[in-house]
Amino acid sequence: MARRRRSIHDDQADNAVTGARPEGSPAVSGADNALDDALMLTISTPRDASVREIEIRQKIAQDAAAGLVAIDAGYALAGHVLHEPLSPDETATLAAAPHDADVLVLNRLNRARLMVRLDDLRRLSDQESDQSALHGLALIVAEHVGGDEMREFMRKLYVLANDAGRSGQFTIRMNRLLDLCGYKTDARGIHRSANRLWVSQALLALHFTHVGIAVTGSDGRRRGSMGNLLSALEYDAPAEAGDLTAPEIFERGLPDIVRVVINPVWYKMRDHNGNLIDNPLLVPRGHLLAPPRHRVHGGRRSAAATLSQFLLDIRSRLHEEQCQVHFPRRELIGQAGITDRDRYNATKTLTKALRRLVNDAVIASYEPTILPVDDDDLIEITFHSVPPTLFADLDDAG
Repeated sequence: MARRRRSIHDDQADNAVTGARPEGSPAVSGADNALDDALMLTISTPRDASVREIEIRQKIAQDAAAGLVAIDAGYALAGHVLHEPLSPDETATLAAAPHDADVLVLNRLNRARLMVRLDDLRRLSDQESDQSALHGLALIVAEHVGGDEMREFMRKLYVLANDAGRSGQFTIRMNRLLDLCGYKTDARGIHRSANRLWVSQALLALHFTHVGIAVTGSDGRRRGSMGNLLSALEYDAPAEAGDLTAPEIFERGLPDIVRVVINPVWYKMRDHNGNLIDNPLLVPRGHLLAPPRHRVHGGRRSAAATLSQFLLDIRSRLHEEQCQVHFPRRELIGQAGITDRDRYNATKTLTKALRRLVNDAVIASYEPTILPVDDDDLIEITFHSVPPTLFADLDDAG
């Protein structure tokens, strides 16, 4: 089937459109480290990386071994405001800017400002879309940015960007992104189309919605930021997609492989020379990978995603030196939401969940590795030794 290249980008992201790649960024190819399922287990390094870049990746790997991920301090400070759900009264105020009818603006009660350019939406398709349809799509896009689930989703993008070298760019398969979000597959190992569509629309909304926000830091200084959270998306689409309007494409979703670029406004992990910044905000990986407690669109959570929330709640209440906790098998089975009455099948599911949590650095290890089948037998969970202040920093800031 004929396919054609589609790029959604800002003026600042011309490299993503022309195919030119910034140094160290992955390409969409069979050899692409970022497409490997081991992306979340190891820090990817380009084959042609310089000695300096290899040293940078080693530093990132050291942080990863300690269960830590770098997140932009400005985003952490503003995230709780940026992703606050829109109220019905607010959505009714989305209107054309006084100077440009093709720019829709929403001034929020929390003093954030959302802006959607209709020209950006038109760029999603080669087909002309009705003006009223574009206005309706702009409102849907702006609404998508708000909510706890979108906030958790953006945090997972920071994990992916960290593991791809802290350049703010990575390429990923949609299935891997759905796994990372904690969605459960069906009996065939396939993700539900509703979940896949939500993730696609979340990426598009984060690209199309520009945010202006100013927050006061702990030092009393006022800091302002303006820009969309994702400055570029790049993907391959079937040729027939060119016959769809922008709203139709939004309702259909993105293809399997997507290249994502976090806007440098919200991703300051390297300086202008490409070196890592000093003293980045490091937070526990498991905290960023934790699923939201409630899904707004009815998606099912995997056993690993459900169990991770419980274990992260436990970890947040422990002192730094308290890294081992013993749980009865019965408790972990229950907290993971495993309902299989067959003890051996239930134990198999719990084993997979714990292995996933180790791989994603939510926990450091578990013992015994061959889990017991008796409900009263104890399982030891070892947490990463992370100062608990790191948990508080992110919750208070973002």
